[in-house]
Amino acid sequence: MLVLVVVVAINAPPITVGARTNDPKKPQPVLIPAPSYISFKGQLNLNLRARLPDTFAGMIIARDGTIQVYMTAADPRLAEIIQSTKDATPPSQHAVKIIVGSKNSLASLEQLRDVITNRPDEFTARGIQLTMWGPNIRGNKVEIGVNGLTPEIKALIEHEFGSERVEVTEVGEATATFGRFSDSPPWDGGMALSTVQNGALKCTAGFNMIGVKDGQYYVSTAGHCSGSDNWYNGSLYVGNTYARTFYMGAPTDAQIILPSISSAEAQVWVGGPNTSTLASVKTFAPAGSVQVDDQVCQDGAFTGETCDNYVLDTNVCLMYTSLGVKNETCGLTVVQSQSKRQPKGGDSGGPVYKLVYTNGILSLEAVGLITGRFSNLHSLWFYTPIDAVDSAFNVVPICNCIQ
Repeated sequence: MLVLVVVVAINAPPITVGARTNDPKKPQPVLIPAPSYISFKGQLNLNLRARLPDTFAGMIIARDGTIQVYMTAADPRLAEIIQSTKDATPPSQHAVKIIVGSKNSLASLEQLRDVITNRPDEFTARGIQLTMWGPNIRGNKVEIGVNGLTPEIKALIEHEFGSERVEVTEVGEATATFGRFSDSPPWDGGMALSTVQNGALKCTAGFNMIGVKDGQYYVSTAGHCSGSDNWYNGSLYVGNTYARTFYMGAPTDAQIILPSISSAEAQVWVGGPNTSTLASVKTFAPAGSVQVDDQVCQDGAFTGETCDNYVLDTNVCLMYTSLGVKNETCGLTVVQSQSKRQPKGGDSGGPVYKLVYTNGILSLEAVGLITGRFSNLHSLWFYTPIDAVDSAFNVVPICNCIQ
């Protein structure tokens, strides 16, 4: 389990938590500019989406680390795209295998996924209870799970969307045991993440994101959550790390995960660690909108939701250590817990939000991702603002809103 602890060097001046780093009378930290780290596999996915939308059918990282690129047809531009991506990104040990023969492009499957997403009331009115849907890269179809599937419903869906584009299967309704530790696509924020199948809790998923340019869905978490590029929720494979920022002077401490089934929701698990309650993400905080004394909730998979937290300081620079790696990041927000319930190991990356009530209905305003706590100040912890994550990866939170 990972958790960040602030470490102050013996000969260093003490950290004054209440002092704002944006005070013009105080010296500002000087950081070496550095771009966000985009891996070869992440950039290759982005380039193939942008340049070969009609023939690119998706990409999977195999168990042996091989990048499997699925195509509807051979394309003479493919070799050049792979080579130019290698030349423009840090060295990679991943071999690339091209698999030609898919019938559907990834873009077309994602368009179909979005059509289904926008029609939930219509399906319900027709007696069809959808439980999951999203592109399955290997199957080259949109996988649709239905609770109470009948031959008639299966035939109806296949007739409407085309049996060559959808795979309809029985996927039962969620029960009380369906929660942070046993989620399924479409993925939800606040779920537990581990680096091996059915492994110990490593970190927590933050808000689900969508690429501004590529429209791709991503799962977010803390950048210091590492040790593997592959992520699981219980027995299910979530996906692999697409991009990460965690190094000295990084613009933020965050990463985004590319789901193997490209589907995610504008929802977050709320409540205790064993919760089965979801809340909708209605909006997200613009840069500079969170102020001192604002009340926020933290929502890690280990600790669960706590909401007696008040912002103590914004735009703070901290030096902290995770698994022996020292990191300095600015733009962080320091929070004080009235009950002294700091985030614990496994909570890193979890959602930080404000509660929003509209006509008595609860929804959330996305504020940030849990980053770490102070070892000697037991009521204080800190988070990465959501706008910093947006800027680092050119993404925005998926929400049931217009921002």
